[in-house]
Amino acid sequence: MEYKGATIAAILIFGLLFSTAIVVFVMENPPEENGKAASSFKPVKVSGQIPAATPNVRDKDADPKFITTPSGLKYRILRKSDGVKPIPEFAIAVAYKGWTDDGKIFDQSYTKSDGYFALNSPWGVIPGWIEGLQLVGEGGMIELEIPPELGYGQSSQGSIKANSTLHFEIEILKVIKE
Repeated sequence: MEYKGATIAAILIFGLLFSTAIVVFVMENPPEENGKAASSFKPVKVSGQIPAATPNVRDKDADPKFITTPSGLKYRILRKSDGVKPIPEFAIAVAYKGWTDDGKIFDQSYTKSDGYFALNSPWGVIPGWIEGLQLVGEGGMIELEIPPELGYGQSSQGSIKANSTLHFEIEILKVIKE
């Protein structure tokens, strides 16, 4: 089969028009992210006065038993709160302490100059934090036991060895939603 010059030109023009139509369609209909148009997401930043952390203030009736979620995250509420519960689209300020199974503290905000850790939206933290932070409201405190698959998995991270179970006490100091 032999193509003539006009046929080849028609194929090239059709390809160019088709490509242009796809580009125009994508620009007018941006891809969706988690059911929301990507262009409608507006990051929220931590701002304003942040309450002081109170790491040793726990409810006297805090349950000593952990609850296990379907993902394998274990948690217990150390201080209840009726405050707004954060979601990753909100910015939050937290105070925390993290340790490994051997009890070695690998990080904490309490010893840092401002005493808290700002999580601007969307949160860029391990999956165990994302799930766990949504379980307690502003002013509350939660203890998390995070299995490796919700933490750093098979990767080492600083002094944290691969396949480590991580433990955290986290206070939700402030929730900012806009």
